[in-house]
Amino acid sequence: MLIDSHLHIYREREIGVRAKADYPIVEYGTLEGVTYSERGGDAADALAALAEAGVSYAAVLNVFLMDGMPQPASGLTWPGADGPPPHADRAADLIGLNEWLCALAQEHAQLLPMLTVHPGVMTPAETADHVGTLASERGARGVKLHTVAQRFLPSDPALDPLWELCSDRGLPVIAHCGPDRLETGWATPEAFVPLAERFPRLPLVLAHLGGGDFRRIVAVADAFPGVRFDLSEIVSWVGGSNAPEDAAALAALVRAVGVERVMAGSDFPWYEPAWVIDAVTRLPGLSTSERDLILGRTAAQLFGL
Repeated sequence: MLIDSHLHIYREREIGVRAKADYPIVEYGTLEGVTYSERGGDAADALAALAEAGVSYAAVLNVFLMDGMPQPASGLTWPGADGPPPHADRAADLIGLNEWLCALAQEHAQLLPMLTVHPGVMTPAETADHVGTLASERGARGVKLHTVAQRFLPSDPALDPLWELCSDRGLPVIAHCGPDRLETGWATPEAFVPLAERFPRLPLVLAHLGGGDFRRIVAVADAFPGVRFDLSEIVSWVGGSNAPEDAAALAALVRAVGVERVMAGSDFPWYEPAWVIDAVTRLPGLSTSERDLILGRTAAQLFGL
């Protein structure tokens, strides 16, 4: 069974096209010949890409963003229980995005909806209640974070009730992991250490094997055996000036963090699921059973499939 653990779907193709144009990939340095998908990324595009790749399930990771990417007034943490959310007027938009994704997944059983949250939009209690309700009643399978684009730390206390809920229910949390251009540290491997320390039962997945911070991901893997990873995007940048130098180096990184802890992901619509499956199949030094873990068995266990 093939599972794509990292895929995005947009409500309209044009929205996906704009998202790709507005999000240049810079953290892996320079690399000639990187191939991007020509698809826009709406549901029809995603379903076609999954079918062509023979993928049985895909975790759909959407992110609620606000214009200008506002930061917390305090610098790093949002008010949480200490005050009303400064962007509460956007709560209906965030809720609507999650409800749309759950409705789409109810129409297409191969899609596993991962909810977006934002501590600047909803109170801690509202966030936990919203995720809990959609998980119980609408088939939501977990939570997606992109703390660089959303401008909050994964350990923000405003999210503590949510992490308790996810820990208790076994809801996976897939988080973008890597550097940011301002070097604020919103999503470096080290940014997740307080979260992993305080919530050891949280099913946490750090995406991209740390991205441009891949050299520091092994230390986190060693310190927190329960944390998992995906190799989305970094697998498409092998050979970049700030990426594993070749397929053997990526395979060594996968083995260093633990083959059984790494999942394949496409980061569609930037890249095609079929390309990632092919790249994983060609990683040197991995047995057939190890490739099977990366391509689906580990994700199946995580999502209870």
